Amino acid sequence: MGLWTQLTGHVPQFDALATKVHPELALTLRSYLLWSPTLIDVDGLAAHLSLGRQDAIGLLLNAASVGAVEFRFESVCPSCKAPHQASEHLRDIGTKGTCMDCQKTYYNVLDSNLVVYFTLHPSVGGKRLIRDLTKSVPASDVINTTEFRQLFGGNVLLPGKGLAIGSVTLMFTDIYESTATFTRRGDLDAFRLVRDHFDLLFDLIKRHNGTIVKTIGDAVMAVFPRPQDAVACALKVREEFDAFNARADVSGDSHLKIGIHEGPSIVVTLNRILDYFGTTVNTAARVQSTASKREIVLSSKVRSNPAVDELLAMHGLHPQGRETLLKGIAGPQTVYGV
Repeated sequence: MGLWTQLTGHVPQFDALATKVHPELALTLRSYLLWSPTLIDVDGLAAHLSLGRQDAIGLLLNAASVGAVEFRFESVCPSCKAPHQASEHLRDIGTKGTCMDCQKTYYNVLDSNLVVYFTLHPSVGGKRLIRDLTKSVPASDVINTTEFRQLFGGNVLLPGKGLAIGSVTLMFTDIYESTATFTRRGDLDAFRLVRDHFDLLFDLIKRHNGTIVKTIGDAVMAVFPRPQDAVACALKVREEFDAFNARADVSGDSHLKIGIHEGPSIVVTLNRILDYFGTTVNTAARVQSTASKREIVLSSKVRSNPAVDELLAMHGLHPQGRETLLKGIAGPQTVYGV
């Protein structure tokens, strides 16, 4: 059966996809892939569907989960761009590699030389993979999606192994004075409050290209591709939670404290999920701990980002810095309350 017939006729994989995403989106993707039988240009697909890159990746991951698309990680030599390691599984990618072409040893970095290719699955007409770095996306953009964590949660690193990421933006949130609130409300009512707050918060994080890494009690750790995404999300969270707290059944008991920091980190497997480890994580958590009720606190690294500065100015916000000591972090640090 030819590719045209397969893609314009009855294809079970795309029928299955139509049950996971909007049917029209599944149909449009199927038609688009007719012209991409080898490598899928993620950014081209995003433009064609009027989606952001993260949403396009999420769509392709949904397609991969039903066997319409497949993807693989590939390590590329930073010097000569020659491929080194390739696998469908993160566990097969080493922390570092040695290029067989230029003989240089290098570290694999998730937002640099570790990339992901998407291809049409052979069962629906996909052909042999032909490398083209212009059609790859950074591995960090793939693993930091809700769809990857939900659909491919078992695709993790081996215990004790880690992969570097050059820059990651982390946001921590916590309910203000939650211990006293939960004691006053009682366990059952407190659980309902936390559940409802998670539902609202998780939706807002996803809408701003963020992904939940984990929850710790009522606290949330989320990752974003860019600092401005995290700050835009935090501003919207504060606005939406003001309305949420006005509900009679909430009565102001779910105001948040938010902290945002950006920096290098290590991706590891903890408790069978992909997690982040290192100074950037600790700093982000400590920045959040300095926040007061309804306050968004930015590290100096985030505040100095030009895109963040532009975003804040658009909202008429010009936060001033304050010096503080962050537990476990050497010396006084400047943070910015919004």
